[in-house]
Amino acid sequence: MSSQTQNKKKFKILALDGGGIQDVVTAEILQEFEKQLKLAGIEQPLNQYFDLIAGTSTGSILAIRKSKNS
Repeated sequence: MSSQTQNKKKFKILALDGGGIQDVVTAEILQEFEKQLKLAGIEQPLNQYFDLIAGTSTGSILAIRKSKNS
């Protein structure tokens, strides 16, 4: 591996798809993900764990909520 490849930081993206009522499941999965991170000793909220949180349709609403309220 070249030194240029070794120095690159991973860019973490959380992409949330829209889908109306399916977003209830997405919200529950995000809550469970946060619980699992805490159990693993990672105390930072999701908005600090990911570099970018984005979504489409209602997924974008969840993305905004996670970006501000975590």
